[in-house]
Amino acid sequence: MSMSKSDTAKLLAFCAAYDQRTIGKSDVEAWTEALDSPWVPNVALDEAQAAVVAHYRETPQRVTVADVLKRVKAERADRLGRGIPIRQQGCPPTEEYLRARAALNVKLSAEKPEGAA
Repeated sequence: MSMSKSDTAKLLAFCAAYDQRTIGKSDVEAWTEALDSPWVPNVALDEAQAAVVAHYRETPQRVTVADVLKRVKAERADRLGRGIPIRQQGCPPTEEYLRARAALNVKLSAEKPEGAA
């Protein structure tokens, strides 16, 4: 599950509080795509925000997607090394999944034989 565009927009607004960046639709789309990393899967908004805070505690340089992914990966490795679960079990469904599931439900209800419960 990749971060949703709305969560990415929230993350970029969070970053802007530190570095006064301007945010447009293309920024949100680019960051959403870049955060969808097979090497650091399922980055959550809270993980990304914690990475941004840690970044700005150490450097005045503008944070990038690579900085966020590197810090999330390191934090996860540290937690795993100490036997602490990375995240709560389960992830909220993506918008794409919810649309596909709704379409499937419609199809299945249309195929249901008469008199079936």
